[in-house]
Amino acid sequence: MKEIKDRQGRLTIVLLALIALTVLVLLFLNYSEKNIEINVDTGETAVIDDKYTVVCEGESLSFYDKKGGLYKKLERVKSYTYQAGYLYILAENKIAKIDYKGQALQSVTFQDSIDRLLSNDKLLIAVGKEKAYFLKDLKTVEEFDQREEKIALTQSYGDDYAVSTVGLREGRLFSKLYMYDDKGLYYKNIFIDNPILYLGAQEDQLLVAGKEYILKFNKASPDYKNEFGGLKAIGTDDKYTYLIDYADNLFILDKELNLVYNEKLDGEYMIYSNKAGTVLYNENGYMVFDSDKLIKTPTEKLKYITGEEDFYLAYENKIERMK
Repeated sequence: MKEIKDRQGRLTIVLLALIALTVLVLLFLNYSEKNIEINVDTGETAVIDDKYTVVCEGESLSFYDKKGGLYKKLERVKSYTYQAGYLYILAENKIAKIDYKGQALQSVTFQDSIDRLLSNDKLLIAVGKEKAYFLKDLKTVEEFDQREEKIALTQSYGDDYAVSTVGLREGRLFSKLYMYDDKGLYYKNIFIDNPILYLGAQEDQLLVAGKEYILKFNKASPDYKNEFGGLKAIGTDDKYTYLIDYADNLFILDKELNLVYNEKLDGEYMIYSNKAGTVLYNENGYMVFDSDKLIKTPTEKLKYITGEEDFYLAYENKIERMK
């Protein structure tokens, strides 16, 4: 009886050890996949997630594996966008859903001329000359008349999404904001002489910003508002909204758009936000806001920051995950 119990005890220990080893291997593999460092020509920007490593330069897209090996290069790409875990490209008037090796999984061709692609988490938008097409699974679910205004931006928030437009009426520049839920359009407004320059989201609320204002909508109600002078860069994550004006002043706002931090920057910075948070950067380094202060990390000749769910630093001939 004692011998059986001893065997059961040893088996339990072995099983626990195997489970622990499996977990460690999976964590290592996940860490290795995310912590890429590849030596490539980094182009103008890149699309990087757990599957894709795509470098974009002009009308060319280069698809790499996580070690820097080239899968494929696509030429004459007019526009591209990353939506719901997939890359979509526009070539001529054909839109294709592309996998991480550069192979087409699905496509659709339009009779109308298509200029560019936009996307949010809910749908893809093909922007043409006189019409824009709202697409789900590359099937048109709605057409948008663009004869008097052109779609400029789109953003999803919670279960809803919005588009903003830009147009000219009697010599005056304007934007319109359209907000949609699963039943269709539920809110529309016009911004005359104050065009919309940015759409963002915090949880299920929409952020709308122009050169001198920022609004936060709860459904069709702008619950919070703040005003600034001459905004040139904006970013948003789940905690904060980041603004930089033309005098290089940084403003960090909470979810109610109240100022929580302000600093005069020592030069021009760009803002990059994704699901992981927000980073400010220029060629000399990058900064993150943590514990009510800016933490600065110096670098040399940083070209840009990219990534869908993590942050990746791009130099002239190297991309590496931000630590």
